Amino acid sequence: MLIFAYKNSHLTNLFKQLYGIFKHLIKVTEKLNRKISTNKLNSYTFVLLKMKTITIYIKSIIFIGALLIGQAGFAQTGFNKTNYYDVLNSGKLSAIEGQLKSVNTLSGNDKDAFEGALLMKKASKISVPAVKLSTFKKGHKKLESAISNVSSNIEYRFLRLIIQENAPKNLGYHKNISDDVKIIKDGKAGLNKITQTAIDDYSKHSKNL
Repeated sequence: MLIFAYKNSHLTNLFKQLYGIFKHLIKVTEKLNRKISTNKLNSYTFVLLKMKTITIYIKSIIFIGALLIGQAGFAQTGFNKTNYYDVLNSGKLSAIEGQLKSVNTLSGNDKDAFEGALLMKKASKISVPAVKLSTFKKGHKKLESAISNVSSNIEYRFLRLIIQENAPKNLGYHKNISDDVKIIKDGKAGLNKITQTAIDDYSKHSKNL
């Protein structure tokens, strides 16, 4: 039975799976051909067996094509942190929507944190007041939940800093800026290079970092 392995996005695994399908297809075809050549079959049965062989080929080609398209689609929509920060800092609504799809490939607190910050960014692009506020609240709940669950996560604090520094004053979402700045500065060296670069880039126009 074919085992799908989209989550790790390794093309090597996919090609191994496809190789297994082809091996099985060859065996089935050889078996049918032997049956055709060794038995005295009437023309009707002969045609049926040949049609069955051709059908197997066609179905296999369609199935393999679908797998390749699915794999390509996953690769295109997978989460890319560099792209994420580019969009979070200056993305248009269409780019934000695209990143929200990418964030769905994450799980747990990471998904809540990155999606939450992005939803609050999205709220700034929405013109309908009620929708703007509900979107912001939804994002706020997700990001704060992630930080509450893993308060030591420096990157989650950085996401919150980006949002709080740019959130409208009337929302009252600014109280954590000082604490988050201190935590980010103290722990930046231990973060991965992509996140460090994102922090450095943002600090160039940040009021507090």
